[in-house]
Amino acid sequence: MSLLRGASAIVAAAAAMTGSPALAQDDEAIVVTGSRIARTDANSALPLTVVDSEAIADAGIIGIGEILRQDPAVSGGGFGQSNILSGGGAQVVDLRNLGSNRTLVLIDGQRYSLFTDSLQNEGQDLGLLPASMIERVEILRDGASTAYGADAVAGVVNFIMRDNFQGFDVSGLYGISDRGDGEQMRISFLAGAASDRGNVTVALEYVNRDTIEQPSRDWAANPLGAGANAAPFASIGSAIGGPQLRRPNNTLVEAFGNFGGVCPGACGGTATQRYNYANNQDLVQALEGYSIALNADYEITNNLDWHGSAIYGQRFSAYSLAANPIQANAPTGPYLSGLIIRPSASNPYGENLSLTWRPVAYGERDQTAQAGQLWVSTGLTGTIAENYTWDFTATHSEVNGNQQTEVLPNVVRLARILNPADCLADPVCASPSIGAVANIRNLFSGATPLTQGQYNYVFYTQSTNTRFITDNIQASISGPILTLPAGDLAFALGAEYREEYGKATPDSVTTSGESVSNATFPTEGSYDVLEFFAEVDIPLLRGAPLAEELTVNLQGRHSDFSNFGSAETWKVGLVWAPFADLRIRANMGTSFRAPNVTELYSLGTQSFVGLTDPCTTGAPGSGVSTGAYLDTAAAATCAGLGVPLNYVQPAAQLRILAGGNQNLQPEEGETYTIGMVYQPSFFTPLTMTLDYWHIELDSAIIGQGLQVFLNNCYRTIGIGAFGPGGLCERLGRRTAGGVPTDLSSILINSTGVSETSGVDFTFTLNFDNVGPGDLRIGSRSTWLENANGGLFLGAGFDGTGYLDGNINGGSGFPEWRSVLDIDYEVGPWAFSWQTRFQSSLYDPNCATPGTTATAFCTNPNALGYNGAPDYYLHDARIRFSGDTYSLTFGVNNVADEDPPYAIVTGTNTYPALFDVVGRSYFIGVNARF
Repeated sequence: MSLLRGASAIVAAAAAMTGSPALAQDDEAIVVTGSRIARTDANSALPLTVVDSEAIADAGIIGIGEILRQDPAVSGGGFGQSNILSGGGAQVVDLRNLGSNRTLVLIDGQRYSLFTDSLQNEGQDLGLLPASMIERVEILRDGASTAYGADAVAGVVNFIMRDNFQGFDVSGLYGISDRGDGEQMRISFLAGAASDRGNVTVALEYVNRDTIEQPSRDWAANPLGAGANAAPFASIGSAIGGPQLRRPNNTLVEAFGNFGGVCPGACGGTATQRYNYANNQDLVQALEGYSIALNADYEITNNLDWHGSAIYGQRFSAYSLAANPIQANAPTGPYLSGLIIRPSASNPYGENLSLTWRPVAYGERDQTAQAGQLWVSTGLTGTIAENYTWDFTATHSEVNGNQQTEVLPNVVRLARILNPADCLADPVCASPSIGAVANIRNLFSGATPLTQGQYNYVFYTQSTNTRFITDNIQASISGPILTLPAGDLAFALGAEYREEYGKATPDSVTTSGESVSNATFPTEGSYDVLEFFAEVDIPLLRGAPLAEELTVNLQGRHSDFSNFGSAETWKVGLVWAPFADLRIRANMGTSFRAPNVTELYSLGTQSFVGLTDPCTTGAPGSGVSTGAYLDTAAAATCAGLGVPLNYVQPAAQLRILAGGNQNLQPEEGETYTIGMVYQPSFFTPLTMTLDYWHIELDSAIIGQGLQVFLNNCYRTIGIGAFGPGGLCERLGRRTAGGVPTDLSSILINSTGVSETSGVDFTFTLNFDNVGPGDLRIGSRSTWLENANGGLFLGAGFDGTGYLDGNINGGSGFPEWRSVLDIDYEVGPWAFSWQTRFQSSLYDPNCATPGTTATAFCTNPNALGYNGAPDYYLHDARIRFSGDTYSLTFGVNNVADEDPPYAIVTGTNTYPALFDVVGRSYFIGVNARF
């Protein structure tokens, strides 16, 4: 079953935490994720979840990130197979809803490669790791900034790779949905050899997944959108279908394409005039990739070993979106207020007109992403005086990517071919092969209204190249200082030096603002950090009354950044076993995250967000003025800036530029956990763990709230701040009657507190000889107590139990997430069942500050779309294991449960939380030689 083997591994890990013989019987010292000290009994104060290779193989999913997201502690956010609007095909992991940039990913304890997508989201891509090379995944559900440095705020995901495999292993996975789409496959080869002085392990892997089109799912075929004209939903799809010509005051001159006919006067687009963009959009993106990994070590002398690892992978992804709309009132260039067609031979209407057009005749926006990754690690490990181990490791990682979008109009060139005088001024446009359009009505009269020359002149392929490099050098030594009555007083000391470099280069059309899509500007920057760390284990009591064990762990780290100055973090851990059956564990410490390259150096990406202009005299997008400023507190400033009393904000969204900030400082915060592991001696099949966790960030890096800034400038600060160099200069207007322009939102260190807390609970039951076989039952659950602050739904607002498609591009924070695993083994046969549960969510469109989807307010119970009910998914597996082979057949989402509706990204649901594929089948084959 999907994570049953992971559940079994949790049992072993929990047993290890209690000092049982599960791992203690092996005298070889191991290092547990979150610590630098090797231990023979693996006792640790750290809450750890382990997912082993069998869990990955049995999941029936090719994406490592998708598999990990089934764990309740792993949030639904981040990029995934279903998130077609960002990520570029990457898979990232997000612990505790804090964002993937606050979860550190390691390979055998070393930092993994960073990447960025076209929207300048930064993360660590798990999709380039060969699954066959993974021995297990250790998920540390606690902050670890002292052990590993920046980014380990919410926790750590450490991939432990195979390092001593002998023989040859080949495996294959094939899956398909119940509807015959979404085919996926994985083919893996693993080989290894060993001698008395060393070993080498090599893995090769190929993965492929077909797309799933949005119309193929009934619940997604017609995107539902909230609006003010009807309840609970105003329309289906988008207002921009057939071309429209409008006057500067937004009244309609003529519409083409028979999307409900011509609207007289002001026309906002009724339900019969909407364009269903879902017909040309993918729900799950296609993916193809291959990877190769190598792990080797060699004993140079009895006290000196060499170790080396390398991973190289290539990933290609593709998906389609509907043709990009050109909106009449949307700014389309640095100094343009719309696509204006002046009176001319091609414009017989005798007045300036704006164009609204979705060029569907030329196909969808086909988007592709390619990423190549290299990760190399090499080093030496030795011993001094038998008891002390030292290690020196150097790691280099880099990710080179390219993302492209086809069939995008260059709106400046489109304006030229619609304005003959402008076309003649451009030698390229004036050439006989291109030329201006004879009549704008003719432009929309045919299936492909532009000539081939005009098409080649207007349309282009958007492209962004990215390159991210991380170099890391680390040296450490560990061992016992002295022997105390309760055990060895052990230590670890070390130093680490790291350089981070990143660069993202969009094409010239995109950076110039001439593209119909959002402008994106280059990013390039770097920084370095020198760090020193120390750790000590102090055994205080062992075998005493009410203290089978009492051990304290102390950790500290000093970091000196090239651009932030220095910072210190610390952590205190406690393990107390009052008796053999019960172990109490507690941790308290500080957390730390340095801003990444994108957050520091991004020059910005344009987007359109829901904002209300304080100077509007009518509802945004209505075209109807009340004759007075709606925001009376801003009236004086609006009048002083010359905004007329008939100005109406033309659309509900305003264009902004969101970028980085080189003045950002590192995030700082505190974390603590307290929990227990219970293994009753009177009922040995049972193991239980319970952990309370709390994470608090005092200076979280968040986007600046532009609506609050707008209101403050116009209401309180006043007109004097709008001049050159003034605080509100970037909220000004190019014309007195125009919309606010140059709106920019930079990242800032929040002054408020973002905090989240909850409880993790697991139990496992292992019964032998239940009938003819053995029965194992395991469960993992997370209860979310709170999710407060700017990292969630906003300052002063607890997002627990909420789903909101209007905040941060869609956010959901279930109060409960649980997984139940049942496995029954009879000889070579294994039967497995998994149930995943997620508690109901409320969509607070009417209650959350900053949202505008008021249609939900008119009837909160209408159709049940104001929230998501309790959600269950069921998976089943059957496996037959021979001496050298195994066969697995499985069904995911046995009940073919549809996802609940949610207004997020135009797909009618939140793909990060709910399954969009439906029932699917898979078969897996493995052979060992």
